[in-house]
Amino acid sequence: MKKHNNTNNLIKSLMITGAVLGAGTFVGKENVHADNVKPASQTTKATASSSSINQKKVSLTKQTQISSAKAAVSSAQAAVNNDTKNVDSTKASYDAAQASVKQAQANVSSASSAVDHAKQLSENAQSVINNDKQQVAQASSAVNTAKQNVASASSAVTAAQNKASQAQSNVNNAQKTVDQAQANVSSAQAANSSEISATQNQISSIKSQQSSVTQDKNDAEGQQFGAQANVNDDKGNLQNAQNSLDQEKDTLNGLKDQASQAQQKVDTDQQTVQNIQKSWGKGQLTLDTPAVDAWNEMHSGFSTDGNGYTNGNYESGMTAFKNVMANEKDSHMDMADYNGNPVYVGYVPSSNAQDNVKDLDPYNLDSATQMRLTKYAAGLINQIRAELNMPAVVVSSDADEITKQITDGYNEDNWDMDTQSHDTPRVFAPLQDASNKLTYMSEVASPWDATGDGNTLGKVSYNDLTKSIFGGLMSMLYNDSAENEGHAIQLTDADNRTNSAVIGLSFDKYGWMHIEFFQGQADSPLYNNKQTVAAFPVSDQTTRDGQNFVDALNQEQIDRNNLNSINGQIAAQQETVNDAQALVDQQQKAYDQDNATLQAINKRISDDTAKLNDLNNQLTAAQNKLADLQAGSQVTAAKQALADAQSKLNDANNALNNANQGVADAKANLDNANQAYQAAQAKLVEAQSKLASDAQAAKNAPQAIANAQKTLQQAQSALNAAQANLNKTALAYSNAQKQLQADQNKLTVAQEKLAKLTGQPMPVKPADKPATKPEGSSSVSGTPSGNGSTSTSGATTGDKPAAKPSDDTKPGQTGTSSSTTADKPAANGSQSGSSSASTDKPAAKPEGSTNTASGSASKPAGEQSSSASADKPAAKPEDSTNTASGTANPEKPAGEQSSSANSASSAATSDSNKQTANKTTSVKAVRHIVSSARAKEETTKEKSSVVSIATSKHEFANISNENSTSKNSLPQTGEQSIKGSILAGIASILTGFGLLGVSKKKRN
Repeated sequence: MKKHNNTNNLIKSLMITGAVLGAGTFVGKENVHADNVKPASQTTKATASSSSINQKKVSLTKQTQISSAKAAVSSAQAAVNNDTKNVDSTKASYDAAQASVKQAQANVSSASSAVDHAKQLSENAQSVINNDKQQVAQASSAVNTAKQNVASASSAVTAAQNKASQAQSNVNNAQKTVDQAQANVSSAQAANSSEISATQNQISSIKSQQSSVTQDKNDAEGQQFGAQANVNDDKGNLQNAQNSLDQEKDTLNGLKDQASQAQQKVDTDQQTVQNIQKSWGKGQLTLDTPAVDAWNEMHSGFSTDGNGYTNGNYESGMTAFKNVMANEKDSHMDMADYNGNPVYVGYVPSSNAQDNVKDLDPYNLDSATQMRLTKYAAGLINQIRAELNMPAVVVSSDADEITKQITDGYNEDNWDMDTQSHDTPRVFAPLQDASNKLTYMSEVASPWDATGDGNTLGKVSYNDLTKSIFGGLMSMLYNDSAENEGHAIQLTDADNRTNSAVIGLSFDKYGWMHIEFFQGQADSPLYNNKQTVAAFPVSDQTTRDGQNFVDALNQEQIDRNNLNSINGQIAAQQETVNDAQALVDQQQKAYDQDNATLQAINKRISDDTAKLNDLNNQLTAAQNKLADLQAGSQVTAAKQALADAQSKLNDANNALNNANQGVADAKANLDNANQAYQAAQAKLVEAQSKLASDAQAAKNAPQAIANAQKTLQQAQSALNAAQANLNKTALAYSNAQKQLQADQNKLTVAQEKLAKLTGQPMPVKPADKPATKPEGSSSVSGTPSGNGSTSTSGATTGDKPAAKPSDDTKPGQTGTSSSTTADKPAANGSQSGSSSASTDKPAAKPEGSTNTASGSASKPAGEQSSSASADKPAAKPEDSTNTASGTANPEKPAGEQSSSANSASSAATSDSNKQTANKTTSVKAVRHIVSSARAKEETTKEKSSVVSIATSKHEFANISNENSTSKNSLPQTGEQSIKGSILAGIASILTGFGLLGVSKKKRN
């Protein structure tokens, strides 16, 4: 806003002056006072002479000013032309950026749809699973209901069988009566032959057999129901057990697949560790270049004959060596693996599997193992000595034996170096023994671990011992500052005292490693059977990156822990599978047994039925034969009694038949109930199988969602990048427009000045249309309204503020208005209408309003007048979000924005019909905003106002008409071009001066 203050003030001044001149209300005149009046005769000559001279001076000065003004106009016009090209160039960049954003937005939309689709599939899968669970529940309920029905039918069978048994008992009783009657008949027929007796015996035997077979059949049928129910239950249990076994096997197979992948990772990690260790050869106890340089300086300070130091290089070199070792300590020895175990960079364990077996007593090593360890230490010591160009050490069995005697002395003295220094009497005893012919000896020692507590070690492996030796030697090199590098000096022979030393190595019972350096005469027995030891090869420094090695070790441990965890899960799952398999076997065995029982019962019922049919046939034949044999009058009564008894027997048999039919019906019902139960059980198994299948499908759904979301994230990132580029090009485009506007203003000022000097009106020509505003941006002023959009308002007339909007404004309400009449407060902020209102009286200043009203406050929204009176100045909008109603809506594409012609043209048309042109004032505010895809709005309240003024109702009418049409409207946004308005305003002012003249005022 500060940027345009001067321009706004100038425009205000022009507007007021033009309006007064155009209305014909200003008349130039001089202020006249009595003491200034002189007779005309006394002043005529002097005035004429003075006027002539002044006119010449004015003419020369004015010509110079005109030339300068023309040059200024040409320069300003060139700047405007250049700015126009810049606007076109930035517009092309903006269009390309906007196309990229649209494509990126389409990609985001497509990816978002893919995510929604995957989520929908996942949600549907869960719905299917829920439905499956409901179906399982319903099937289970149906099984329970069917089982209850079976139980009820079984009870009915039992009741019917009881009834049949009672009927059978009645038959038996009736049969006894018949038998008795028959006996009576037989007695009466005593004269009958033995054949009748035999027949009767036959009948009785048949009936006895019938009774026995019937009872057996009834018993079998009673057992049949229970056996069938057991078989049905066994089938269901067996199927459930098999389903469970299949699921557990699937889980086990999945874990095995995970274990296979985890094993591949561990194998890869082990290969990485082995590759690093391969690069170290047998081991790397070496110094980096800075350490070697510092050691050389320290070494140069010692006497070459081993009698101490000779110059200050000893101290300066030692200081430098300490500093280097302290700096390199972290990367060589102060490292730990995933489990907190120390890691020594450069240590390479033996690849022999036997060397990892914990079968060695470190305090009682055999001579061969002791010599092997001594050679290992010598190889490391000679490696670092070779790097420093120092003499190598040798080894011998005698040196090892004496070293073992020294550590035995430590043990006998219970000398624990954790609490005290070296046991010097024991250490230097070999030096005092003249037979050893030693000239010098020294000892270095280091603990087994951080505590030095060797008594808890137990059995160890060869690699455990070599790692301890390597760690001890490394500590002597990199962690010996407190000892003034005494150990490092001995190891490297920096003091030239052990240039032909033979060494021995042994461990004491407290876990301390002791290395003895023996320097003797050429015929010293310690040199007997001496063996040279080649220095371990030195690898490139680039291969000794400790952090890479530790990272590889840690990764191996992490992956191995994961593998162990999966293997543990596999073991547990295998137990679960075994249990499930045992249950299947158990259920299969139960089914086989119960099914065999059922088949035996069914066969028994079938056999009894065949026997009964045969016995019935035999009985009928025997009875017929007996009837033929019976005779005699005495037999008649007996026969009648027999007939009566037989009738009762028949009735009893009928009752028995009915009861048997009831049993058959009850059994039929039971069979139906069993079939319904089996069908329900089958549906339950089917529903459970479908649930398991759909659950597996749902398990795979998250991966599909994850893949779609990853694609969406990539598309969103591309959109963000495209949007950032769009914002950048939009800003460049906006700045180019601002520069064009500024240079157009300068051109107008220059043309105005030239017009004043020449006394000619400014040339009027159609205003060039500025380049269109970027699509997707909008022209607004103020702050966003409550619903995320911004309300706009047009020009205001007058110099006084507009009325303050009603305090009843609610968030989210927007509207358009330029000013309100001061007679009454502005309409409620929720009303919206045309862009101007009558300003017969100055209106109050709006403060912080986010809503606008249109028309006179005395009328409801929608009925306000669309024209504005210029009789009195309108309010200057301050802290208001009211902007022109034709401004683009930031929430709609540029092509859908309403043109400012909707309001500006409406106002101009109304003015031409109701008021004269010399009372018309058109003010246009230009505003800029850059919008982002995230609905973030960054507004700049930069305004510049221009004025077009007509001097009479008819003169320059084309100017005011052009201001009210779309000729001066910016494409897409509908904002009016200010260039034509400025030209029209200047022309109007000059015309006013030409018609009315210019008068000077004298001030008292």
